[in-house]
Amino acid sequence: LSSARPPRTTPPPHQRGPGAPPRGAKKTPKAGAVFGGGEGEFLPPPPAPHPLPANPADLGVHGPGAGQYRTDQACGDGTKPPCGGELAPEATILGDKQETWLLDGLAKSPATWNVLAQQVMMARVDQTAGEKESYSMDQWPGYAHERMKLMQWISDRKVPNPVVLSGDIHSNWVNDLRMHDRRMDLPVVAAEFVGTSISSGGNGGKEFKGRDTLLAENPFVKFHNRQRGYVRCTVTPKLWQSDYVVVPEVLKSGGPAEVPASFVVEAGRAGVTRA
Repeated sequence: LSSARPPRTTPPPHQRGPGAPPRGAKKTPKAGAVFGGGEGEFLPPPPAPHPLPANPADLGVHGPGAGQYRTDQACGDGTKPPCGGELAPEATILGDKQETWLLDGLAKSPATWNVLAQQVMMARVDQTAGEKESYSMDQWPGYAHERMKLMQWISDRKVPNPVVLSGDIHSNWVNDLRMHDRRMDLPVVAAEFVGTSISSGGNGGKEFKGRDTLLAENPFVKFHNRQRGYVRCTVTPKLWQSDYVVVPEVLKSGGPAEVPASFVVEAGRAGVTRA
């Protein structure tokens, strides 16, 4: 997994998932093998001049698209209070064919680590302090029924070491994922690492108004800031480590790279801990 962004290419049909549109059709960026700076685009790697090296960490990368097959966003889109539409069984971000393809791949995967490399954040983050609630209906919280069903399926099938890589939000997040994120009494099913943008949004910031309140409202969120950078993932058969690499500003060249936080997942143990 790399932060390098390869040249944009149109992958051949067999790499574009089930029911892929023809070349030239309008497309939503889809998942592949490269973690592209956390801007929501997981792109296929450029053609390798030599055979790719062996997979010592035993990675199984599953790349569902989060826009091509989805139904319309619930509750009028945007960040909204729950309206019931997000819990409708027919609301889908994956689509039936892609869901079948994804579950089949996970069920048959012999990998030690099963990576869901996809666009939008899965964690059900409440954006409003206090008793009132609001969620991003463009992300998985807008498709809460399907998302809970997916987490339950992964838990029931005991899919080994699920790790979700997400982006498309221009900020850094580390989340523990449960079948229902608001139920802290439930077991953790998967870890989610959300990568920020490399430059979009300007310099960003380590601290921002409402950060502490947001974290208190969502105890499954283990880390969050809005700096620019990328996520560096180092994976062995026993341990996954994600280093959040940031720069203090992007409007001037020569800024030093810093690692304000690193998190690990131990193989066989769901959930993240600070390194």
